[in-house]
Amino acid sequence: MKGFKLKEDGSVSIFLISIVAAVFLFNAVLIDFARIQAAKRQTDMAVDAAVRSALAAFDKELQGKYGLFGVSKEQVEPLFREIIEQNLTHPAGDGSFSLIDPQLSADS
Repeated sequence: MKGFKLKEDGSVSIFLISIVAAVFLFNAVLIDFARIQAAKRQTDMAVDAAVRSALAAFDKELQGKYGLFGVSKEQVEPLFREIIEQNLTHPAGDGSFSLIDPQLSADS
C-alpha cells in the first residue's frame, strides 16, 4: 500500500480522461446556450410577426376619416394569439427533428 501513491503508471490515462470530461462538459454547456438563444430568437420573430399582423388590421374607416391607424383590443388579441401560435408550433408529421419547442402558455 505504501508504494501505491508513488507509482505513476496510468497517470497519462487519468489526465486524458479528465481533459475529455472537461471538453464534454464545455460542449454540453455550449449546446444548451445555443438552444436557449435559438428559442429566444424564434419567439422574438414570432412576436414581431404577430405585432405586424395585428397592427395591419387597423380600422380603415378611422384611418380614412381622421388619418389614424387605430385598432380595437377585441379585434387584435385573437389575431395576435393566432399568429404567435402558428409561428411557434412545429408541424406534425413532417419527419424533422425540432431542437427547440417553445410553447405559448395561458398566462402569457
